[in-house]
Amino acid sequence: MLTFKFQNPEEFGITPVDNFFIEYHMVDAPGDFVKVYLLALKYCYTGQNKISNATLANKLDLLESDVVKAWEYWSEKGLVNVIKLPSDKEDNIIVEFIDPKYSAKLNTGSDKVISVMDKPEIKQVFETIEKIVSRPLSPKEMEMYLEWIDEYSMSPEVIIMLVQYCISKNIHSLKYMETVARSWHDAGIRTLDDVEAYLKKEEQNYINYRKILRFLGLDDSEIMELHKEYMSKWLNDMGFELDVVLEACKACTLNINKPNFSYIDKVLTSWAREGIKTMEDYRKRAAQLKSDRVAKSTEFQVPKNYFNSYKDQRKYNIAELEKKLLARSRSEEP
Repeated sequence: MLTFKFQNPEEFGITPVDNFFIEYHMVDAPGDFVKVYLLALKYCYTGQNKISNATLANKLDLLESDVVKAWEYWSEKGLVNVIKLPSDKEDNIIVEFIDPKYSAKLNTGSDKVISVMDKPEIKQVFETIEKIVSRPLSPKEMEMYLEWIDEYSMSPEVIIMLVQYCISKNIHSLKYMETVARSWHDAGIRTLDDVEAYLKKEEQNYINYRKILRFLGLDDSEIMELHKEYMSKWLNDMGFELDVVLEACKACTLNINKPNFSYIDKVLTSWAREGIKTMEDYRKRAAQLKSDRVAKSTEFQVPKNYFNSYKDQRKYNIAELEKKLLARSRSEEP
């Protein structure tokens, strides 16, 4: 068994460093500038807030000019405000740390993000989504969500549901999320009730998709996008009942002995032209086809045999005929 402890607990503390800083600022920043930022942040958290640039430089084995450059760098990135106080002393400066997620210089166009960060409901949306994706949001993501509110009239709750929906499918692509947002907008989804109705319908669609695939003997663990497009067309766009689609699948299997979505599509397109959408329509069609076959068979008449239709038929005495044949074979015929 191992036991862990600090040698001098009072000397250890914690300096919180925002993951957004680590993810989106530290990785690209010069190493010396990162050291200046972290050491100053540590002093700020521990209450040692009267530290000179010279002290920082000595502690980090840097030139004082390097420390000044570090503050200029972080100021440009929007992570600190460098406030020079009116004083004769050159080092009389306040360095104000800014929350990395809401810094003003994060990216081009981020002014839009900064302008709404004082709204609790928007800030709550970003924080909730960060929990869902288990990482800090990038400025690009924040701007995208704000665009959904403006362009697609989505409520913040719907945006959270959309992100949760994509993550539940193990899809993290922003491009895919944007496509989903556009499709939800086109489907008229604006509120949580709309989302609930949409997801319920989609769930039923996937149940039907799996039934079709299983009927065809195909693996339903992963529905291919092309197959999904076909099945959605049949069930949603063309309005066929599931059982009618299965009948078309049966026709495909009986005729070509293998699953073929293009063939099934042609069958259903033909049925649609005949007005067949429900099983009742299909049964009526089947009954009509059977009736037509019966009617066609009763109309056929066997043509009269030429010999049977010959009118000038003679009657023969079979016994007499046999007697003559026998006499001929014996040369007895007169």
